[in-house]
Amino acid sequence: MNRVKQLAAQGRKNNAGTTRPNQRSIFPQLAEKKADRPPANSTAQSTNEAAEKAVKNSKKAQKKTKSIYSEFVWILGIFTAMSFAMMGSVEILGNLFSASLL
Repeated sequence: MNRVKQLAAQGRKNNAGTTRPNQRSIFPQLAEKKADRPPANSTAQSTNEAAEKAVKNSKKAQKKTKSIYSEFVWILGIFTAMSFAMMGSVEILGNLFSASLL
């Protein structure tokens, strides 16, 4: 009975978080992948940084869109004024030539 207790105590000692030196992993590739995996904290931090960067980029895009709209309205106004000026000058020239012919 003492031998059984000794073996049980030895088994508990070997299984208490330490592995036996001659024990091999069944899946060595999985053990390597697990060792290469970054900790969850750094993954969460990098995800948080990526989200903050996306918010910054979206705010930049919104500002740029607003400036493009204002520039578009400004250019449209200039071309409208030019077209009205051209039509008015053509109308004035038409009236001038018709009055001089009479």
